[in-house]
Amino acid sequence: MEYRKIIEPFEMVNEWIEGKNLGKLKKIKEKCKMKSKILTQLDILKDNECKAEWFHYLYTGKIIGIDEMFGFFEKNKLCGIIVEFEDGRKAIYKSCGAYNEFPEGEVLSSLLDHTMGSQNFVAPSVTREISVDEIRKILEDTQGSVNIFDYRFTILDQLKNTCAFKNKTMFIGSMIGWWDGLKKNPTFHKYAKTDEIKEKILELKYGTSEYIDRVTEGVTKNHAFYYLLQFFSSVGHNEFSVYHNQKLINIAIDLDRANFFDNERNVNGLSVCIICKISKRYFETLQNFNQRNNLGQIIQSVSYQYPFFNLKLPNIFANNINERVFDLCQCFEQCISEYGKQNVLLY
Repeated sequence: MEYRKIIEPFEMVNEWIEGKNLGKLKKIKEKCKMKSKILTQLDILKDNECKAEWFHYLYTGKIIGIDEMFGFFEKNKLCGIIVEFEDGRKAIYKSCGAYNEFPEGEVLSSLLDHTMGSQNFVAPSVTREISVDEIRKILEDTQGSVNIFDYRFTILDQLKNTCAFKNKTMFIGSMIGWWDGLKKNPTFHKYAKTDEIKEKILELKYGTSEYIDRVTEGVTKNHAFYYLLQFFSSVGHNEFSVYHNQKLINIAIDLDRANFFDNERNVNGLSVCIICKISKRYFETLQNFNQRNNLGQIIQSVSYQYPFFNLKLPNIFANNINERVFDLCQCFEQCISEYGKQNVLLY
């Protein structure tokens, strides 16, 4: 994707935050609201104007309700707060990092996917400050008074005492777009840790049915993305689908364990390099960034340039991303050399 197209939605968001072109924002908001009635969230994600409006709303939208709150022992939703906006939309806010799960991983994963053309359908995510008092007031307003039996007040105090900034008055976390209608999807292991797992992956490699190719395309695309994020959770974890045009489409969620700073690299045993199948468009995207050797630098620049990301990344981040892109290109080029493009690239 051209740099101009990458930053286009972020330039719009920046203008709206500064109070400029608000008439355009109003028109886009109306357009996207109409679209959402007849189209899916994936269509919204593919529209740069609607994507910009989604980013902007996550950063500025008024929160009127707190649904569920998760503390430090809730598997898969660690420290998450499900918030409700005044227009009916939802998001999940992650204020704390623990057990290798950090809010900025969601923001960077969202930006990485956007830069690569939104092929893994990661929901928009921004860095947002929310005061402890604001959350407490919302809870009190919806309860009528402080309810000592409401576990959410206890969790709020835990989060405050653990990770609130500015004299424990303010959270600085990631506000993550909410997907409706998530479904678990068919998948396989991300990494072949044993010979038995490798054999199961090889069964798919030699499958020829259209169903196997369709499932394989979505899964390998996501597994390649997880290699860029450098985490390999248990089979099926982080892997969901949403309906789009009467088909289940793979998306990537719950990405706060992304590890962009560990320079350990090993594609041996990576499922996508065993099965040797990948979306043609995804492979071409990887090739393009590999030739330019600049994917990491683009994300590094954009994440610091715009206040709704608010991340200053060291050079090791950019270098690691570029090296992982190189690894994947080497992997798929070896597959093509061995089996031919027609048997590797999925159209």
